[in-house]
Amino acid sequence: MKKEKIAGALLLCLWLVFILPILGQRMAVEKSYRGYETLVNYEDFKSQAFARGQSIQDYFTELAQAGATTVTVGEATINSLKVDPGSTIETSMNGINLRVKGSNEELAFIKEGLKCLKEEREIKDLGNGEIEIQGKEKDLVLVRKEATDVVKNKLSDRGEKASILEYVGLGYQKDLVESLRAIPNLNVNLTPTFIAGVQDDEKSMDRFMASLEELSRDQHFVLFPGNTLYGAGLENPKDLQDRFAQFLGQKKLALVLMEDITQRGNMPLKAGEDFIKRSDVKKARCLITWDFLQKHYDYEIPFHHNGEELTNVYYRAISERNMAMVMTKPFMKNNLTLPESQVYANVLGPLHQRLEDMHYQKGQVQGMENFKVAEIYKILPSILTVLGGIILLDQIFGLKKFLKIGIFILGSGLAFGIFGLNKATSFGDLVFNLANIIVFPSLAMVFLAETYDRIKEERPQKSLAKIYGQGAGVLALALGISMIGALNEVVFLASTDYMMEINIFRGVKISQILPLALALLIFARKIYLEKDQKMGYPLCRDLLLSDVKIWQACLAGMGVIVLGIFLLRGGNTSSKVPSLELLLRNLFENLFYARPRTKAVFIGFPAIILLVYGAHKDLGKVYAFICFMLAAIGMVDITNTFSHIRTPLLMSLARVGIEYLGALIVGGILFCLAQLLYRRYHNYDQVHLK
Repeated sequence: MKKEKIAGALLLCLWLVFILPILGQRMAVEKSYRGYETLVNYEDFKSQAFARGQSIQDYFTELAQAGATTVTVGEATINSLKVDPGSTIETSMNGINLRVKGSNEELAFIKEGLKCLKEEREIKDLGNGEIEIQGKEKDLVLVRKEATDVVKNKLSDRGEKASILEYVGLGYQKDLVESLRAIPNLNVNLTPTFIAGVQDDEKSMDRFMASLEELSRDQHFVLFPGNTLYGAGLENPKDLQDRFAQFLGQKKLALVLMEDITQRGNMPLKAGEDFIKRSDVKKARCLITWDFLQKHYDYEIPFHHNGEELTNVYYRAISERNMAMVMTKPFMKNNLTLPESQVYANVLGPLHQRLEDMHYQKGQVQGMENFKVAEIYKILPSILTVLGGIILLDQIFGLKKFLKIGIFILGSGLAFGIFGLNKATSFGDLVFNLANIIVFPSLAMVFLAETYDRIKEERPQKSLAKIYGQGAGVLALALGISMIGALNEVVFLASTDYMMEINIFRGVKISQILPLALALLIFARKIYLEKDQKMGYPLCRDLLLSDVKIWQACLAGMGVIVLGIFLLRGGNTSSKVPSLELLLRNLFENLFYARPRTKAVFIGFPAIILLVYGAHKDLGKVYAFICFMLAAIGMVDITNTFSHIRTPLLMSLARVGIEYLGALIVGGILFCLAQLLYRRYHNYDQVHLK
């Protein structure tokens, strides 16, 4: 046994030597990705200026003072010109042809812009400031308009016909861009307007690149609002996209990935599936203020009536989900937009202050550096996972020696075959990481079960202070065992693609369920059963045929409810957080570097201290079972924290540390309450026995 412990210690030391440089590399990459910007879109906010009766210049100056760092400006379209109050553009359809009226200057701009169409169109000058653009049947689009009778009964919503040519990008209005660039402390970011199949990919891309050279040389990133990349209209876009990637690299421009509405992964970029994975293209993520968030200015809970929750949403996106920017949209209250600049200052001002305290740099977005660990570094964590799995299975079922050797040879051979030969590495990452984050939290539970059993057998006479201290120490050791799995996870998923959520680890839910199921087996094997009992068919038969008491059924029902809540609330779900819990979360978020998770600091971790207390006081198997299963939730929470690979590593490490310290306080309070109840019950029992 002594030799095995020495070998295990040496293996862990070797593992640390391998893993610490990888952790350092990832933290260095994340440190260089700490610039952020708060965006407002010109088209979204110009109408707010009109509603306020202000000029574009004055209103966007106020937005800059309120905290907006950047205004995004898209290419003008016939439609955008038509709705501009200062424009004289009017459109109508003549069959499939599009007629446009306007000033000579506006019509000249449109003619020049339409040179980027994929198919050349004849443009007739009809005189009197009107042109007719040749159309095709495929150009037709329907503008939805609902028809009702006088009492508003719906009659039809087929809409009116229009032309897709109204929506193609024409280029940028130079006067507009220059007027916005003149606003102090407001960056201008040009965004492409591109419709694949209608616009020529190469001509449109060349025009965009030329526009950046002329109007926006200091731009840091490129955002495609239409989620369509140049090359989407080509059968083979490689050469074109190679040239675009080279341009991005030369200009040090990051490609923006817009987060999906589910907060998991990014919105698809048409024709960009391979492009976004290129190592020579730097990426940055952006949160969009979706329509349901626009309505959260007044969150209708105490202290959250003036944009406080929007500040929290933006803060979490940047600090926890690797967002380099947030796209602000006009906020709403009672279904009415809020154009006042002070409204946006209420949200963005506190956001800037909180991020400054976290050492983020405003207005200096840089794409994330390419980061990927050499596959050979994953061999040792894989072998450690295989060894851990063998120990776990042996502790639960008792394995024969030949079976242990066979599993080790098979698992190690698979690790060397995948990561040593660099074959099917994505499969290897999934399988070994999933096994890893199941094995080590479960091994932590084995350690807790053996500690509980040892204390019960020895029944040492210790003071309450020493019992509490032992509980704190056992909690620390259990955390350490689970952290082996958490840090292995960092190695398996160590790449920019995972950190930018281009790739997503799909085993999170099963990695939450299986350790809880294994915890049941561990409890049965180590605590519930007598020493001479073995797990197997006879035991399962006896358990299934045994009578069930009402308290046991109630306990099982409570367990199912707790498990359901745990799974429902884990990850990104649509379940609404109760107001009280949300207030508590936000309080913790403002107090600490990383917000501790409530299920860890209030439930999972303190349960371990109470488990140790119960072992000393011999409080029975029901008490032990409740504490043990709650502790399992805490151990799973550790690896689950690191499964969110998009969260900066330093924040995840800090979160676990803060949870441990918080659990010592919460556990201490619960420890005192448990002792008070124990003494009262003990005294009551003694009185009635007399």
